[in-house]
Amino acid sequence: MSSDTKTILVIDNDLKSLNNVKFMLQDNDYNVITAMDGKSGWKIIRESPPDLVVLDILIPKINGYELSRLIKNGDEGRKIPIICYTSLPHHRYGASGENVKDKDYLLADAVLEKPLDFNKIAAATNSLLNGKRNTASDIKDKVLIIDDAPEVTELLSLRLQENYEINGVSSGEEALDMIERFEPDVILLDIQMPRVDGLTILKLIRSRYDSICIIMITAHGSEETAIEAMKNGADDYLIKPIDYRKIEKIVGDNLN
Repeated sequence: MSSDTKTILVIDNDLKSLNNVKFMLQDNDYNVITAMDGKSGWKIIRESPPDLVVLDILIPKINGYELSRLIKNGDEGRKIPIICYTSLPHHRYGASGENVKDKDYLLADAVLEKPLDFNKIAAATNSLLNGKRNTASDIKDKVLIIDDAPEVTELLSLRLQENYEINGVSSGEEALDMIERFEPDVILLDIQMPRVDGLTILKLIRSRYDSICIIMITAHGSEETAIEAMKNGADDYLIKPIDYRKIEKIVGDNLN
């Protein structure tokens, strides 16, 4: 094996899944080492840091959420890219954000859904290890979803996460702090928010940030409110029920 062959650590407590990922990566000419729990994986990372970590979120001893934080926050692993896979829906993840306090925020460079698509694993691995992720053409635009309905955030995330880095908050109080840390390119903002409504949040954002694209989400029959939002700095609006099949095009059109 060549001395410049990249080493990948795969962590999964399901032996069949572990071996499937291992053999697929070996077929792509990577050196693969494995662990079946987060504690063992963290020991390997500290003693001999790999070039990439691929892990199932639901690993024992130290789960994927905790391990991703240890990797990204530790000196040994700060620059190690992470690919996570899971059967659970996830929308709060990103490759940076060392000070994020939410225990459900996943620090990862890519999140893939089960059942595993090995072509997607191979593509993500090759992209993260060959240096493309540091070029302007491959850096994902960031989308922040501000909506108090978890099901809306989840569906929006599932539609967008392949081509965008996604984050989400459920209240206006969280929004400004997350904008400062996450630095989104696009914000999807529900007008009907509890405590602090969407129009107020919009005005607060626009008082600080001119360049962020803001797309409002409004209920059917509330188009007048959406038009008011446009007058106050929104770039576009969506009317519920949202056609999730078109959301990526709408976001892309507004970015362009």
